[in-house]
Amino acid sequence: MTAAPTAAQNSSATDMLALYRDLRTVALDPDRTYHIRDAAIDREELHLYLNDGTIGFTKDVAGKITGAFFEGDGQVLLRPPDLAERTSLGLFTQVGVLDEKFTSAYLRFNDDTFAQLQRSMLKIDSVPTYAADNERVTTSLAALDALRLLGSFSSDSSQFRDPDRYLHARLATRLGIFDVVYDSLAAEQFLVGGLKQQTNGESAFDMWMSFNGGRVRRLNDKDRTKRLVDPWRSPDSVHINTIKVDTRLLPPERIEATADLDLTALSGGQRLLIFELSRFLRVDSVQMDGTAATFLQNEAISGSDLARRGNDLVSVLSPHPLKAGQQLHLRFHYAGAVMSKAAEGLLYVGERGTWYPSRGISMSNFQLRFHWPEEWTLVASGKRLSLDVDGDELVGDWRSEGIVPLAGFNLGKYIHSTARAGSIIVDTFATAVVEQSLNARVPGPQPQTRKTNPGDILVVLPPDKLDPSQGAQSVADTVGKAIAQFSQWYGPYPYSSLALTQFPAPASQGWPSLIFLASSSFLTKEERAKLPMSPFARVLYGETMQTHETAHQWWGDLVGWKTYRDQWISEAVANYSALMLLEETRPADTRFLLDYYRGDLERKNSDGRPYREAGPVTLGFRLNTSMFPEAYIVVTYGRGTWLMHMLRTMFRDPAAPPSLRDARYLAALRSLRDTYARREIGIDEFRKAFEARMPESLEYQGQHSLAWFFDGWVGGSAVPKIELKEVKINPKGSPGSASFTITQEDCPDNLVTLVPIYAVDSNGSRTFVGRVFADGHESKDSVKVPLGTKRLLLDPDQTILRVMN
Repeated sequence: MTAAPTAAQNSSATDMLALYRDLRTVALDPDRTYHIRDAAIDREELHLYLNDGTIGFTKDVAGKITGAFFEGDGQVLLRPPDLAERTSLGLFTQVGVLDEKFTSAYLRFNDDTFAQLQRSMLKIDSVPTYAADNERVTTSLAALDALRLLGSFSSDSSQFRDPDRYLHARLATRLGIFDVVYDSLAAEQFLVGGLKQQTNGESAFDMWMSFNGGRVRRLNDKDRTKRLVDPWRSPDSVHINTIKVDTRLLPPERIEATADLDLTALSGGQRLLIFELSRFLRVDSVQMDGTAATFLQNEAISGSDLARRGNDLVSVLSPHPLKAGQQLHLRFHYAGAVMSKAAEGLLYVGERGTWYPSRGISMSNFQLRFHWPEEWTLVASGKRLSLDVDGDELVGDWRSEGIVPLAGFNLGKYIHSTARAGSIIVDTFATAVVEQSLNARVPGPQPQTRKTNPGDILVVLPPDKLDPSQGAQSVADTVGKAIAQFSQWYGPYPYSSLALTQFPAPASQGWPSLIFLASSSFLTKEERAKLPMSPFARVLYGETMQTHETAHQWWGDLVGWKTYRDQWISEAVANYSALMLLEETRPADTRFLLDYYRGDLERKNSDGRPYREAGPVTLGFRLNTSMFPEAYIVVTYGRGTWLMHMLRTMFRDPAAPPSLRDARYLAALRSLRDTYARREIGIDEFRKAFEARMPESLEYQGQHSLAWFFDGWVGGSAVPKIELKEVKINPKGSPGSASFTITQEDCPDNLVTLVPIYAVDSNGSRTFVGRVFADGHESKDSVKVPLGTKRLLLDPDQTILRVMN
């Protein structure tokens, strides 16, 4: 039976706008205050108990009660389903199960929670000021859930494949104030986290745990992929096929743009379409299929970093619920300041991923047209189709070569250099200046000013002036060689050219056919020597950063990632690709970087805890918390790189010629590139590609599976101390044998590690004799050894991420 459309579904977009503003400002109803006792709100594994207290409900919005405020004796119970989430929760609560009493709770919901609680409530008149006393709290929190509730109340949920149920509870406990969210249409239904005040006065949002409920966990793979996830903002619900952006650049700050989006509704029922767009860009009009559309932008939400991200949104209200398969066209017109001057002729282009409206990182066709002053040089992703003069402006058109996840541009007064990698053109664009933050670090006299005549100012520059353009040709040559090598390893470079542009920042970004490369990476070795860089920075900017971002053309741009839990694959493969390339000419620097990454994982936070405790690589952006503010970089790049190093060395064939020893490892990555080009992969696809090519030596307990590695090492965070003990060498026989015990400390009881063992003779020569599994804290094993063996070595080449003595 099809449900009848609600009033909101039949209302005009203007009415929906009014509904949204009512939802975000709703207050408690003075006539709805109750005494409540022995009540429970259950959502799968989540249980909220309102044992005894006072509860007031919000006023009606479109005939619905959507919230409540409770004071009294309450309790929340939620059990995370796996070790990773229990460990994550334990970082913030010191326990692995959320079982906390609360004294107050702000609740927001989209269902019949009010009706469900009525049997446990008794109307009271003894607290006539309850609504007024709590008005400030409730009205300030109402905005947090308004957009989500608008999605529910404006949608025709009869078209949804899954039920739409939402509950948000903000609880006051001994742990402080934290949030518990259940959203049946979220990628992960349960989320728990809390605000943490920082020393700088800002609040950070620590995500304690996030996971799928039992209903979704029990689905098979096929049904799980059919789930309806976030129909209002997910590209899997409404996909952008083509993005056309016509942009006028007005340096040093402003852009004016019109973006035309062609979309397909893959699921139907929603009227709310949410797009990401920088809050620094003001939208002045949106059209849907040629008709003016109602939209919301930058409806301010205060609070956590996650909440502030919500300000980078534009929400378009459709006049009718969408139908699956429906095609629609949207036109956005907007302008704002997303560039800034870093030095004369050098601009910092900010909001690089949100300068056009999108529904997150998703494969689309891009058509870009730019207008810019002729004294500037513009570089953009894609293939340039035209370049014309229009008065004192240049006009150029670029088009993506196939579907890509992102598009971008850079603008500067550049000096141009070129190299080739076969038929691939590599262009570099650098200025003769750097940002002030770099120049200020050059030793020697700093810039001074003095007046010569009234009104005149003479600037005296330091004697050493950094000039990135001097290293541009070297960068082009280095990247050209990287493209040639990566093409041999992973398959053909996916585009016809690659542009590297100077980026006035410490970090870099590699986008399809366009790399924003840090100024320091353009400097010559001699110029970098003028800067007070650490040894790690010298290696990083010397070559690794250029080749790392080049590897992203395959890993991240051509082959994307499914969820935040899979993003580490892109970063780890790209970074390790750069290390493999470095190893061919500078093996000592490769070892230095691996040692640095291992040491960084052991680096202590302000509480004296090592960064490895932030969690496994699969936590993605969740790694950055108030406790470990830099953990995403440390874990994703550090541990992720080590995981790739472990895989490569385990897959290596020691009997093959040196040029073929990595054949299995590279074949696994090549298969991913061939199978998933212009698609996204998750950890399952990544694991299966390697399992398809794993040697027998990696079969733990006779199973052709890498579950032992992905469960313990990818899904874990341990850096164990591994030692070889109780070695007994029996010289009898040809060959002889050796027995031993392997111990693993500072790790989970069930950690399994594949350990290489070498035999050493009286001359100090060593021979590889095999790999054995270390299972748990202590395991015994034996290997065959050549005659003359005097001792054994465990992993002498340091191929395992472990504590070194």
